[in-house]
Amino acid sequence: EYSAAGIAESFGHVEYENIPKAVKDTLLSFFSTRAVDYMINSKNIIKPAVLIEEWIDADKAGIMMSEDNDGNRIIQIINGQGEDIVSGRITPYSFVIDINSGEKIDGNYTSETTITKETLDRLTQIMQWLEGVEGYPVDIEFLIKDNIIYIVQVRPITTLDTEYEYEDETEEAGIT
Repeated sequence: EYSAAGIAESFGHVEYENIPKAVKDTLLSFFSTRAVDYMINSKNIIKPAVLIEEWIDADKAGIMMSEDNDGNRIIQIINGQGEDIVSGRITPYSFVIDINSGEKIDGNYTSETTITKETLDRLTQIMQWLEGVEGYPVDIEFLIKDNIIYIVQVRPITTLDTEYEYEDETEEAGIT
């Protein structure tokens, strides 16, 4: 029912000298009306963190869900940068992957998607591996540049009908 995805502001393609301001603005956004409402309504207190990643001028970007409520895996992809898919500004091309066989059961390869079966198979393998590493279904954001796949974010899927246990590893990792 609740997802923390998109609660905080994020800033892309920030010049080096503007990084401190972008970090401050990101942290402050955790106290926005939207973020506070989310935390109150979901009873989920967010522990803010800011990642600084190298900007990749992506050819394609997408989201993968290692499990949906129908028991399938979902891969959504667009041409261009990931912010357009995360914000919902662009409707992505969607592929449904059978969770047991790994075979595509819905979605078409078209000239617009510019994704090959080999790339879709590789994304499926990465999704399965990340789910295995984490030990629960994951929501993954990725980029593709020059046929290299970059994983930019992995988090638990919080909208499944099935409950999963998620370990809070922040204290173990020395993050407070």
